[in-house]
Amino acid sequence: MKEYLTEAVVLNFEKSQEANRRVSFYTKELGLLNAQVISGRKITSKLSLHLNPLNLVLLRLVEKKRMIVADAVVLNAFSNIRGSALKIKKALGLTRLIRTQVLTKQPDLKIWYHLINSLKTGEIDYKIFLKILGYDPKLSRCQNCSIGQPAYFCLIDQTFICEKCHFKFPENELLYIKSAF
Repeated sequence: MKEYLTEAVVLNFEKSQEANRRVSFYTKELGLLNAQVISGRKITSKLSLHLNPLNLVLLRLVEKKRMIVADAVVLNAFSNIRGSALKIKKALGLTRLIRTQVLTKQPDLKIWYHLINSLKTGEIDYKIFLKILGYDPKLSRCQNCSIGQPAYFCLIDQTFICEKCHFKFPENELLYIKSAF
């Protein structure tokens, strides 16, 4: 059995078996992680308020056959983002980008520091993260029509799409990268 104590940004949570919850985190030392929260969906769960998306938490994990959250305490709830629906939407888009494009257990300090800085300032630029991940929008063209200056990034097939062609894709697969909200 291994135990880890690390800072983490909560990216997402979803239902798991019965009263459990599955949570995605990005950590400085361990990278992208998925962990089980035993009884995390119960009203009496001491962890449920701490493990909301976009919280920076001090996290204690135990690894046996799988990762299990043993304890979590909020270090920063990034209240500057929570005051604006547009900033929340943009931040949740960033968490989706990280969850879909980053490999698990592969830490990257550039991603970590840009994630923390973006959440602190409320200024989220997907282009920076795409560039860190090796998808530089400046060097890209639309997958369909080869027009430069793409406006969207497709999370499923990792390609860039222009304004004209984006209607051919489901909205939940695209991330708008052209400018800030």
